[in-house]
Amino acid sequence: MNRSVDRAIDIIELATQNRGGVSLRDILIKTGMPKSSAFDIVRSLVKRNILREIPGKTTLYAPGRQLYFMGNSYPESLPILKILIDRLQETAEATHYNTYAGVLENDELVYAYKYKPKKSILTAAGLGDKKPLHCTALGKVLVSFQKPDECRRLIASLPLSRLTNYTITDREEFSREIQECFDRGYALDIRENDDHTFCVSAPVLNNEGVAEMAVSLSYIYSENISLEKEIKIIRDIAHELSQTLGYSGPRPGKKQGEE
Repeated sequence: MNRSVDRAIDIIELATQNRGGVSLRDILIKTGMPKSSAFDIVRSLVKRNILREIPGKTTLYAPGRQLYFMGNSYPESLPILKILIDRLQETAEATHYNTYAGVLENDELVYAYKYKPKKSILTAAGLGDKKPLHCTALGKVLVSFQKPDECRRLIASLPLSRLTNYTITDREEFSREIQECFDRGYALDIRENDDHTFCVSAPVLNNEGVAEMAVSLSYIYSENISLEKEIKIIRDIAHELSQTLGYSGPRPGKKQGEE
């Protein structure tokens, strides 16, 4: 990659990782690039509205409006999401649950789409946010429905960090969980990623039966909640989308007599 382009990307990533903004000094320390080069790149990014200046004793640089527009166009660039958006929005408004689509990138879950309905009281993950695979329903589905060799690699190599008391951190237990997700055709995250939430997810499969992405419903955890309705909703959406990708096999985890 061209060095200037590489440096510009490094600066943009720093700005997006520090919501309050990042100073030129911080950019120099964290990237190691020469001051003159960093300053020229920052000025160009500000001029194009990819970054914006936050005046103060020390000038800070934060994501600009053009970067926001570019980020929001990401879902539209994935053909499957053009079909997906209406279903996720419709479902979210009907259930008051947050809905998401996630993809697997560099052994992490990346949120490619999210919709928070008007009546939701749950904080929504942002577009492009990253989460671990092992403690999210979306992530577990994405691992479960990879090709066998890739699935085994992920099970063996993912760091199983503890986020809550319910997070799976034992590798054998994680392996069993992934097999169960595959067998039943969906994944659950019951307070594994956050103490106060649950999530139900199902895979969107391509014509090879590999998860192209995953979709999910999420809401505040309650001890009395029954997830049968939520599981059916998200599996129906995922299966419909899988068919649009050319998947013609049986519904994942399909039970005998189920259509």
